[in-house]
Amino acid sequence: MPQVRTYISTLLRTISTRSWPRRLISSGTEARSDPMPSSHIPEVPSRQAPGPGAEQRPPLPLINGPWSQDEWAILDIPGRRLRMSSGVCAVVDCLGPRYAGDGQVSLCHGHFWRWKRDNEPPVGDWAVRPHRPVMKKNLPLSVRSVKFSDLPPAAAEEIRYVFGFKLTNGDWTPIPALRKCLELLFQLILTKDAWSFTDRRFEDWILIARQLYPGANITFERSIAPYLRTFFSTLNRGLITDPWAEDVWLWKGMFDRVMGAEAYTTHMNINWSRITQDWLREPLKAHARQSLQASTRTWGTIGTWCDGFSKLSSHLALMNLAEPELLTRTVFLGFLEEQRARYGDSGNLRQRVNTTAQVLMNLKLEGFQPRLASEIYLRSGENPAIRIRSPRPWPKDTITQIESRILESDRTDPQIRLMLRFCRWAGPRVSELVSLPIDSLMENGKGGYWVEYWMPKVSRVRRFPIVQELGQELATEALAVRSLFGPTTTLLFPSLSRSNLSAGVARPWSASGFRINVRSIFIENGILSSAITGELISGADIHRFRHNIGTELLDAGWTQGQVMEFLGHDSPTMTSAYAKILDETLNRKTDEFHRMVQAERAAAGIAHTDPRVERLREMLTAVLPAGYCALPANKACVVRENPCLTCSFHVPGNGEFDASRSTYRAQLERRIVEATDAGQDAIKEINTRILSALDGSAPSIDRSNP
Repeated sequence: MPQVRTYISTLLRTISTRSWPRRLISSGTEARSDPMPSSHIPEVPSRQAPGPGAEQRPPLPLINGPWSQDEWAILDIPGRRLRMSSGVCAVVDCLGPRYAGDGQVSLCHGHFWRWKRDNEPPVGDWAVRPHRPVMKKNLPLSVRSVKFSDLPPAAAEEIRYVFGFKLTNGDWTPIPALRKCLELLFQLILTKDAWSFTDRRFEDWILIARQLYPGANITFERSIAPYLRTFFSTLNRGLITDPWAEDVWLWKGMFDRVMGAEAYTTHMNINWSRITQDWLREPLKAHARQSLQASTRTWGTIGTWCDGFSKLSSHLALMNLAEPELLTRTVFLGFLEEQRARYGDSGNLRQRVNTTAQVLMNLKLEGFQPRLASEIYLRSGENPAIRIRSPRPWPKDTITQIESRILESDRTDPQIRLMLRFCRWAGPRVSELVSLPIDSLMENGKGGYWVEYWMPKVSRVRRFPIVQELGQELATEALAVRSLFGPTTTLLFPSLSRSNLSAGVARPWSASGFRINVRSIFIENGILSSAITGELISGADIHRFRHNIGTELLDAGWTQGQVMEFLGHDSPTMTSAYAKILDETLNRKTDEFHRMVQAERAAAGIAHTDPRVERLREMLTAVLPAGYCALPANKACVVRENPCLTCSFHVPGNGEFDASRSTYRAQLERRIVEATDAGQDAIKEINTRILSALDGSAPSIDRSNP
């Protein structure tokens, strides 16, 4: 038995460390790793048997592994083989695979929970005690093999390609269900005397497999059918020679390789078939291909193009317009009217229609579709789409509860707790947090740490210092991750549930998955509402940590430029939108500035206040407490006679500035009285006009959180 344990341990270690080519692809579960439902699996391109005049497709790109041999011997290990298995259980005479539910515990799944029930004693002492087997008995090992020489070359190549691709990527784990699926694929080809899996539709193969499977139908549907569907969808991606020519651009397994994307990036598929007019669809696909190849547009932007043009296509079909010469500016304005009537006049709708108009102009000017009737479908200033950002930091009582109940509690999952502590300090976007590189943490040579990483949203590097205690915890986390997944790991916070230790593949959290987990933690700790604001609290609003950082730094006296640099913003406008200055802080600083100026002038023997200095003070007071500025980041603010309150880009608040507005109004009234008593007519006139504008502003507008 010790020899068998040594053999198993060596085998598992070889599987997890073997230098097979690895490309990390995000996936869901083991079997359902393909994002496309079975009903949407495209037809697999045909591969004709050799013969006179037969067209031969290029060979599939095979990955070396045990499946490359003529005979693939598969070791049938008793018990469950988990995705997070690496090594063998430390309990004597237990052959179960190591369960990675805890990075410090080398126990199988069953013994791990027995150890938990024993109040987690030292693992070394507990493992050498006599324990009854997790299973009824440790069954003898058996080796089952399949011979590729029994299959036609095309079918053998297809099985080798799919299994090599999915196993090395960590999408599949070698568990008994997968072995049964492999044997069933062999049986399908041999029973039907087929040359390739492209000889029949995938629905037909699954129907035949259900008839050949010896077990119950429910077992087949749960264990075997998901692997078969993924097998055919993966084979489809491998056989497509020109993905650009397809009407459905599939991201995973196809365009992620074409675009050379990072392993952890995931996108939705783009379905061009929704655009029914060939004269519109094909030029748009050509323009999209050129934009992606030149990196002038992202995959998400191309998806927006497809969405907008699919709606335009439906409108053209309804109007029975079948030629590009009929797509005039008048027709497009009718499309805009129809979209507003159907979906409402929202900012997203305006942006989508504006994008469609811009792309139509590019199709005409750049020669993709020169037959279009017009070069301009929307003129500058028509259908404006103004995006108003509203900062929403956590209320003070909520942030106190988060710190005491979650960030300082041992009951919180250690990895999630560390990620939230990093959010509390640095305020990263959630997409940046889940994909944070493991080498982003750097020592500054003085016992402290810096963090540096790339921000895809603004296409720039963010670099900032971090406190020593948190930096040391991040460094410890990096060492633990490298010990689990090897020195080539690129992620600082891999998701253990999505990763595959047995294949040595680390995958990140999905943004939505991380939000769901944090929301559950908030609910478990009773953080559901704020006693100060009365609002309902959801842990899914991870971005509010970023608003807290900006608010607190500005409140602590940081300049807007310093906060802009710390948060990695592109413009001061973005900083002022995301980082909300507290009303009482601004009022306090304004009064301090006013008293300082008055004292300096009194000491200098100046009897009257300079109107320009008074005007500067009133400008500072009027900017933020009265509402929000919606001026685009690329526009310069032109100081007017009454700033903000009479500016077309000024947007009043939804009532959150009422207290500050009242304080400001009292200040204006006091300034008017003082100016009247001192005979300062210019100051009295300016403040009177500002007071009238303040009373006339209506604090009511819908805003969306960025």
